[in-house]
Amino acid sequence: MFFQKQNFKIIGYLRKQIGLFVVFVLLLTGLFSYTRVGTPEQVHAATSSNLNIQARLYSASGNIVPDGYYNIEFKMYDASGGGSLLWTETWYDSNGVTAGNDNRVRVVNGYMSVQLGTQTSLPSVNWDDDIWISLNVGGTTQTATPTWDGEMSPRIKLTAVPFAQAARNLRSGNTSTASTNSGNISIQTGNATGATSNSGNITLDVGTATGTAGTISVGTANTSGITIGRVGVITDIAGNLTVSGSQFTNSGSTLNSAQALGNFATGGSIGSAATTVDVDTAFTINQTTAGQTLSLPTPTNTAAGRLVYVLNIGSVSFTMHGVTIPSGYGQIYVWNGSNWLLGASGGGAAITLQSAYDGGNTITSSDARDLSVALADTSTDANFLVNIASGSTSEFKIQANGTDVLQIGSAGQLQLDTQGVTGGILLGGDTNIYRSAANTLKTDDDFAVGNNLTVIASSGNLSTSGNISTTGTGTITSAGLLTGQAGLTVTGAAVNLNASSNFGTSINTGTSTGAVAIGNNTGNTAITIDSGTSAINIGTGNQSRSVNIGTGAGATVQNVTIGSNSSTSTLSLLGGNNSSSISIQAAANGTASINTLNGVTTQIGGTTAGNVLNLRNGSSFSLDGVAGSTYDIGTSTTTGTIAIGGTAQTGTTTFGRSTATNTINLGAVAGSGNTQTINIGTSATGGSTTNINIGSTIAGTTAIQGATTITGRTSGSTTALTVGNSTSTGNIAVFNDNSTAVAIIADGGATSFQNSANSTAAFRIQSADGTTLFNTDTTNSKIDVNSRLSVTADGASSSNLVANPSLESGLTGWNCNVACPPFTFTTTTSWFTAGAQAGWYKVNSAGQGGVNTDTGASGMPVSAGVTYFARADINVIQAHTNGAQIRIDWYNSGGALLSSSSSTAQTGTGVKVLSVNATAPAGAAYASIALGTLVGGPLNDVEFYWDSVSMTSTAAFDVKNSIGTVLFSADTVNMNVNVNGSALFKNQSNSTTAFQIQNAAGTSNLFVADTTNTRIGIGATPANSLLTIGTNIISKWSAT
Repeated sequence: MFFQKQNFKIIGYLRKQIGLFVVFVLLLTGLFSYTRVGTPEQVHAATSSNLNIQARLYSASGNIVPDGYYNIEFKMYDASGGGSLLWTETWYDSNGVTAGNDNRVRVVNGYMSVQLGTQTSLPSVNWDDDIWISLNVGGTTQTATPTWDGEMSPRIKLTAVPFAQAARNLRSGNTSTASTNSGNISIQTGNATGATSNSGNITLDVGTATGTAGTISVGTANTSGITIGRVGVITDIAGNLTVSGSQFTNSGSTLNSAQALGNFATGGSIGSAATTVDVDTAFTINQTTAGQTLSLPTPTNTAAGRLVYVLNIGSVSFTMHGVTIPSGYGQIYVWNGSNWLLGASGGGAAITLQSAYDGGNTITSSDARDLSVALADTSTDANFLVNIASGSTSEFKIQANGTDVLQIGSAGQLQLDTQGVTGGILLGGDTNIYRSAANTLKTDDDFAVGNNLTVIASSGNLSTSGNISTTGTGTITSAGLLTGQAGLTVTGAAVNLNASSNFGTSINTGTSTGAVAIGNNTGNTAITIDSGTSAINIGTGNQSRSVNIGTGAGATVQNVTIGSNSSTSTLSLLGGNNSSSISIQAAANGTASINTLNGVTTQIGGTTAGNVLNLRNGSSFSLDGVAGSTYDIGTSTTTGTIAIGGTAQTGTTTFGRSTATNTINLGAVAGSGNTQTINIGTSATGGSTTNINIGSTIAGTTAIQGATTITGRTSGSTTALTVGNSTSTGNIAVFNDNSTAVAIIADGGATSFQNSANSTAAFRIQSADGTTLFNTDTTNSKIDVNSRLSVTADGASSSNLVANPSLESGLTGWNCNVACPPFTFTTTTSWFTAGAQAGWYKVNSAGQGGVNTDTGASGMPVSAGVTYFARADINVIQAHTNGAQIRIDWYNSGGALLSSSSSTAQTGTGVKVLSVNATAPAGAAYASIALGTLVGGPLNDVEFYWDSVSMTSTAAFDVKNSIGTVLFSADTVNMNVNVNGSALFKNQSNSTTAFQIQNAAGTSNLFVADTTNTRIGIGATPANSLLTIGTNIISKWSAT
């Protein structure tokens, strides 16, 4: 039987804190039909997941509340008071006054009906538990933030289960309480009748999801066993199957399904994949035919990971995939996706290391089990071989904790990688040879050599802290140095030092008083060393000796030092009789040097008259010493003669070295008071023309100090002085740059300068402190004069260059690109004469500047910007003692006078040019120009010009004490004021507001002239017709 849906009514009266009463009618509609024990039930279609609540609202006085839309909030709790809030749903307009989201509850005659769960889904709670509901009213205002009256009290308890809300998707809650025995639940399709009828299918699935789909769980908590399918029916599992348990049993066998096979007389595959490896995991083979090779077939599903166990239960062995399986043994094979590989040994003696290597590259020993390879004593003994194939760079290595300690390379080299006494070769348990440091082999024990011990490398050393001895007739031979802290002690009658030996040898007599003698192969003593005085005698006695210090031609350059630089030493080179000579010479193109130390004086020459020092050509001779050395070339008597240079006319004598900075003094020593004459060149009358070069042709500075006179010019066709690399005739001096004459002083003194390349500082005149007073810029074709340029023209001075000087320029202005110094014009009059150039005098200044147009000494400084000059040509009709004047007055916005700038008063009749500079001071709002005399006197026919000055307000223009015509001229308007007072206003271009009269505030046009449309507007802007009057016309008159 079925339980039908029922409505449960719960009527209660809730008194709100503010006095509202509500009567609840709770309709709890069941959504799930459960099955009674032993009775199969149908599954109904899904029903609504909402809870229907009906209630009636009363005011605090017991009256029904007015109709309307109310903000109401519902809450669920797990206790009648306090507890945990399980769920909240608010019925209001979340958009406030904005349309489109008004969810307020409609109340009619006090009644309301709400489907809980419409705005906020109901919670996933156990509906068998006790649940309470509360209500909160927030008035009727359409707002996103209602003002709530407060939750009603007490809360209403749900006393009936809401028909198993959560079970509508067949997800079961606890459908029965605990009992001795619970019933069974069976889900099956109905039984079909008839010969060809079919039963229905049962599908368990989860719905689609935008996120993660749900999981179907079967017996995950208390199930003791799960049976899927029935015997004899194939059960398909479409997806992957994961077994999380520790045991998988198939047909009573764990991990494998065995198949018994017989003997294979001819070898080959044990069968097809479909009948063997696809369905079984273990095979027993009863092999009785010896010498056969068997194989496993390729699985139909070639995915890697398939396991097969093969057991030989026959009487003879067979081979399978490279492994011999004896009788009574088995092997495990693994399919790697393309081949069957040996998995592990089943105890057979035929297991190979190659098979183990195929499964991994490491063989690890077990606790207390040695890993050994035994080479048996057989009729033909076998060797243990580690074969490195030809061309391979592999090595046989032994490691300690992952670090190489012994290596044998493919070339057979034995390498020990540990340095120190613990990493060597221990021989016999007591003799060790090891590597003590880089490139050093050491033993702390005796080392005996039965034959020769040879050090071959040129950089190798044989060192010992003890003794190296030879017995018999053996020798010690070294291609390098033989060293020892105690020296080399050789006993015997003779010591032979080979000529090719590179030994640094110390030879002494020890405690003997004898001398060390070095002779030649003839028995003559060449060198003797006294043991007592350490004197060295070379070529002594009455035998003729030649002493050569140095080497022969073509040998390596040697330095020979005779004497000591730390004590007083005398080196005497004695010539013998008058026919003797002392030569210091070198081979062709060589250099013979006499060097001294700092502060040492070297004399070349004799102390008596008659000695001659010849420094000959053919080889260069250098007097070269360190800083502070002094060389005296000459004698101490007055009759000495020093000749530098050869007797041949083609000789060349060079003073100084080409590789260093040298100072050569030809003359007396400073302070000696001697007067010397130095002649460079030839004094003989028959001598040829001599060229004298002073200075270097590469670089450097040649200075000729003191008063220098250059004479010798004998005709006007030659040049007395030429500086540079060019020749010239007929000039006093010529200075050349790369064969181009840049400065020429011609006969008579005419001088010209020409750059070989243009320069901004081509010719300069500077003061003593380096300030440039005059500069010629040939790059920009201009001349710069620093400070001031003065032209004197008083008519009386005989030094005048021009009788009537003037400053003329066809340029548009004078430019001063630096901080400009004062620039003064001194004239006999006190104004500038415009001449034919009518217009404005204008000074551009980036700093403080100005123009002084009077005869006084003080200037008119202006602020940074542009200074303009107002100019007036005035015809003075009536002369006055103060004369005519033009003045500019500057005012602030309040009308107070800030400053005035006025020109010098001019007297007399005629046209006068008056000008005044005008620069707006700080705070200036407008300016006025005054033309006339300072004390009365009319002016007639006054014409003035005014250039624009930047001001913060419209400038006011004032003409005082003037009659006649005044012309105002600008880019946009011309205004003529005639003598009789008539005025003309004319635009340069038409405008809709060509002429306006406004109120004081400038906000209203009282009169406007539109020259574009030929219209007049009175009180109206714009003028819309020929005459537009925008207000009433009021006429005031009185009757007579």
